[in-house]
Amino acid sequence: MVWQVLDNYFKFTEDKTEWIGNTIIFDITEKEGQTEVRFTQKGLTPADECYDICSSAWTGYLHESLRPLIETGKGFPNEKEGAVMPA
Repeated sequence: MVWQVLDNYFKFTEDKTEWIGNTIIFDITEKEGQTEVRFTQKGLTPADECYDICSSAWTGYLHESLRPLIETGKGFPNEKEGAVMPA
């Protein structure tokens, strides 16, 4: 699954367009009888203002929200979507 970022807003960065033009890739495959999900964000670089925060946030979303969503049907979307991630 591939997303092309067309618009972006972060309240915590000066550059409100950092992600525009980035590509978000979820490569989903079967490996040894299990599902493997590989995540890549093309365009996010260490030079970007949000790099450290965004890298950590993606790790959190993949492990703390996407995994439970796949396994139980309930994930933890961000506050704007009506829920918060667990602490």
